[in-house]
Amino acid sequence: MSLRWRLGLIGAAYVLVTLIGGLATLSAAQRWSEALDDRRAWLVASEQAARLRASYVDQETGQRGYVITGRDDFLEPYERGQAEAAPLVVALEQIEGNDAHPLPISGVEQAVDDWRAEAVREIDAVRGGNPQLADALVSAGTAKVRFDIVRDRLDQLDAAIDARLDAIARNVDAGRVATARAFVITVSLSLVVSAVGAYLIRRWLMVPLSSITAAVRRIRLGEAASLTPTGPPELRQVATAVDDMQRTIGQQRDDAIRAREAIEQSAILAVQVRSELTSDLGDYPEGWTMAAGLRPAEGVVAGDCYDVALLSPTTIGIVVLDIAGHGAQSAVAALKCKELLKAAIRSGLEPGGAVSWLSEQEHGLGELFLTAFVAVVDTSSGRGTYANAGHPHALLSHGGQLERLGPTGPIVGPFTTTWDSGSMVVEPGAKLIIYTDGLIEARDAGRTFYGEPRLIDLLVALDCPDAQPVVDRILSDLDDFHPGRLADDVTIVVACRASDSDGVSEPTLSLGKEATDAVSPAPTTRIDDDVHAQQPVP
Repeated sequence: MSLRWRLGLIGAAYVLVTLIGGLATLSAAQRWSEALDDRRAWLVASEQAARLRASYVDQETGQRGYVITGRDDFLEPYERGQAEAAPLVVALEQIEGNDAHPLPISGVEQAVDDWRAEAVREIDAVRGGNPQLADALVSAGTAKVRFDIVRDRLDQLDAAIDARLDAIARNVDAGRVATARAFVITVSLSLVVSAVGAYLIRRWLMVPLSSITAAVRRIRLGEAASLTPTGPPELRQVATAVDDMQRTIGQQRDDAIRAREAIEQSAILAVQVRSELTSDLGDYPEGWTMAAGLRPAEGVVAGDCYDVALLSPTTIGIVVLDIAGHGAQSAVAALKCKELLKAAIRSGLEPGGAVSWLSEQEHGLGELFLTAFVAVVDTSSGRGTYANAGHPHALLSHGGQLERLGPTGPIVGPFTTTWDSGSMVVEPGAKLIIYTDGLIEARDAGRTFYGEPRLIDLLVALDCPDAQPVVDRILSDLDDFHPGRLADDVTIVVACRASDSDGVSEPTLSLGKEATDAVSPAPTTRIDDDVHAQQPVP
């Protein structure tokens, strides 16, 4: 028997054991899953039964209160309880009809009908102005006796549900044990077949290959080696292949040198691409400072990018992008989208229109998705418009207050939709912070997120005479929280507007009527520094 056939038999044995064991494990796991589904359904039934009991108790309490006091407001729980009980009864009846173990829900309904007939008599007596009849009916205690029967039937219903849950719990345990047993047996048999196969392979291959190994070592040292093909046909082919390798190894060495040179050239290109992903912030109108920071998760290029530029002597355009993923491919896509958005806002499109136009143009991205924050700010008045395409909320901080500029549309992807433009006002002394989700989703050693609350606490405590210290402080705090390599790219852009020099108290940040009219489906919210509670901006 040739070596190929022997190895084929070993592989067939391994596949057979794995297949049979896998099917057994899958079957046991399926039964386990079905038992878990049953348990979930019956837990829902238990909760529905509890709500049904509460609705009947509310009805009885309201009816009794009405009969005693004659006040109509006591009938509200009675009538509301009837409305709440109806869908619960229907749901429990469906469970009863779909299960082999019926619930005594029909007995509950009959007892309720009997009690309600007596309760209606008492209610009608009060409504009809016949207190003597009402007192007589109450004194007779028929309604109370019948409601006690309702309670007994509800107890029977709960007992039936509990019994079914106990049986299902046993099925769940049995399914778990069967799944674990099948898995352990499958793994054990696979290990046995692997051990036997390893022994046979060593016996059939190791000895004949020893001479070939010695020849390969000589070739690796640059020495000539003479190979005489011996052993099974497969090994003779290996010996021939090694001899061919000896003749081509010089060519491979040349290829390796060329590959190394190509890597060096690629590194230079990566640095150039990274420089394009960021922008030279430059100088801005008096009273305004801009700063930014970008940290890639791997290599030197990121899937994030930003651009801040003057669109006119008094207008600043801001673009921040986060492409799904990181690395060279994401960096090139981010660069392309950034340039398109820059061109759109330079041509006069509102931020929302710029993102919509990008969505119409960028079907060439394939399955890639991105989030974006685009803003245009008038430096004279501080008023601006923005679009948030599924991006984390930008933060507009002033004094002890902070506003969150939420999404005005979904993320950008391989589909076409539209985005709205929201309005904002950057008052004197305020700072605008735009960041990507890599910042707030960074985790420490305990797997705790950095989170937006930590960022908000940091920002509210920082003054903003200049933007660069704000960026440096955020990145320093991130380093303290998550030292080492990041799991996702992090980008931060900060715009600071200096306070008025005349000493007049600065107005608090707010969205004016224009913002109220223009803000998109995700409203801007304001967070007060002393309570950290998000409230809609009036």
